[in-house]
Amino acid sequence: MAKKVKQTAPQIFRSQATDEEWYRLVEDHEKLSPEEFKKKYGFTWSAVMNDAVERGLYTKRVRSITCNKESGNCSSEDFIVKDIPKGTKKKQRSIELYEDIEIRLTKLREDKCQYTFASILNQLLDDALKKYGY
Repeated sequence: MAKKVKQTAPQIFRSQATDEEWYRLVEDHEKLSPEEFKKKYGFTWSAVMNDAVERGLYTKRVRSITCNKESGNCSSEDFIVKDIPKGTKKKQRSIELYEDIEIRLTKLREDKCQYTFASILNQLLDDALKKYGY
């Protein structure tokens, strides 16, 4: 007996959507909040973003940061979690954070609700390590 493969909302959209529906989806991503987008489509933007990129309908934004070192004020234009290679192993860790770091990390997590906490933290650490040559 053959196993039935569960069809998720993103899989159904990918297989059935017309070009016009893909264009509308990308437009909706630009104008709807993440919650409104999920309510309308039944899945998050991150679930189909790479498909939109492959179709040439969307270009991932590059994160740009400007900082005033004296005041400590930094602003970021966009925060994108990059795709991880298949087969990447995960390890559980317990860490202590400074209170101000935790507050800022929580704010980022709330603003970027399409990403998991682990993916946000891994992206931040990856960016910092690359910046310092590691």
